[in-house]
Amino acid sequence: MGCNCKQAPTIKKPNVVRVNGVNTITEKIPLPYTRENLNRCNDYFISRIQSDNEKNWVIDFHNEHFDEQFPHGYSGDGWLRIKKRIDHLRRQLDDFENN
Repeated sequence: MGCNCKQAPTIKKPNVVRVNGVNTITEKIPLPYTRENLNRCNDYFISRIQSDNEKNWVIDFHNEHFDEQFPHGYSGDGWLRIKKRIDHLRRQLDDFENN
């Protein structure tokens, strides 16, 4: 018997109902990150003393949610893209919580 470690996780799909020609989602699927994750990223961006440990955590968080991958210890001009993408995740979470 195997450990099933290669088995893909089941992804829950929302219930979609068509009302007057408009698809409506009746059950929201939670986003795969939390407000605390986004706050931790923001705290890193605004801190005066940015530790390597926090830098790598933000990079890992970004890499988990976006196709473009950055290595640990990255210090190039891609940080603007990382910050904009984290801001995008924040807007998505705001929209999710407000709807």
